Amino acid sequence: MAHEPAEAGESEILAVSLRTYLSEAGFAFTGLTGKEATQSSTRAVVQWVGASGWRCRTEAQMRYIEPPRLKHGGCIAYWSPSWSAYLDLRVIRKDGPPVAVEIDRADESTAVDKLRDEALRGRPALWIRWHGALRAELPAGVARLHLPTRSSKAPQEGRRRAARRRLRPAREWFRNAAAVPPYPDGSVTGGSVIRRAVPSAGTWTPASRRY
Repeated sequence: MAHEPAEAGESEILAVSLRTYLSEAGFAFTGLTGKEATQSSTRAVVQWVGASGWRCRTEAQMRYIEPPRLKHGGCIAYWSPSWSAYLDLRVIRKDGPPVAVEIDRADESTAVDKLRDEALRGRPALWIRWHGALRAELPAGVARLHLPTRSSKAPQEGRRRAARRRLRPAREWFRNAAAVPPYPDGSVTGGSVIRRAVPSAGTWTPASRRY
């Protein structure tokens, strides 16, 4: 089945409309991590969609045009491209075909492949970028909108905070374990028997056995 790419003119018109809306709304962000900046950009685009009288779906499923092929890499086998993917936004319009929207921080993503296939199906496609240089070559029918703003926090900071939150229970466990007095055999668990303290009796009793 032959696919004709969407006219670049419609994608460019939508990109200009979005840029005008964001400029008039004074859209900008500072002091955000990469994830927070992407979320802020997504909210702004959703507001533009609503102001235009359209509606949108987030994480909308799509399929690549090229059929997946089974490939082998080391000890694993995988399908490439994947059977399906997800668009950040799919804009539903009554007066035209749906619009595919991807919002990214950098060029290194699968956005180009997804938008290319959507454009080949005759649908306008918008790639919204908010950070970094624009190096990736755009397929026919895809328009790119570069937001004149960037994150002022290190992209890794959000992940560092999440990692610290995940490690907090482990740190508490080790601190509590260090406070447990040793058994006569010098171990904390009392050999093969796991014990617990009974505050009322003040003695150590077996709790469970290891299998």
